[in-house]
Amino acid sequence: MKKFGVVLLLLFFYSSGFSITTSEIRDIMEKKVANVEDALSLTASLKSERSEKEMDLKKSSRLSSLKKEAKLDAGSLAIIAIEFKKCDGGIIYSLTGWSKYAAESLIHQKIFPRYFSWNREISGNELIEFITALKEKAESPKK
Repeated sequence: MKKFGVVLLLLFFYSSGFSITTSEIRDIMEKKVANVEDALSLTASLKSERSEKEMDLKKSSRLSSLKKEAKLDAGSLAIIAIEFKKCDGGIIYSLTGWSKYAAESLIHQKIFPRYFSWNREISGNELIEFITALKEKAESPKK
């Protein structure tokens, strides 16, 4: 059953316009703990006019403060998603820039599960699932 899920995810990424290869996706999925660079590359691979126009990595002090080789936690992943304009950040996150409040913003938007802790490490498989959820959110009609 797990192999079937992997095949479905690979087909989804392949058919949905991601600029990342299937071998890179497979490598990320096999990691017990993903790193920040994996999340940056996957999030950047999502095709979106809004993010391309509004996001410049050099201008984002919050993204440039993340160490690419560091282990990925839910707070860092939330910062990446918010700064790439894939999700909305809350007021407290906007004021502080803290990863804790970035993760709480995504919990409030029901992107992260309710029980998620901001310092919880994210596996490669969970990262792929999260990016897939972001892609689906971007393609769903606005309410």
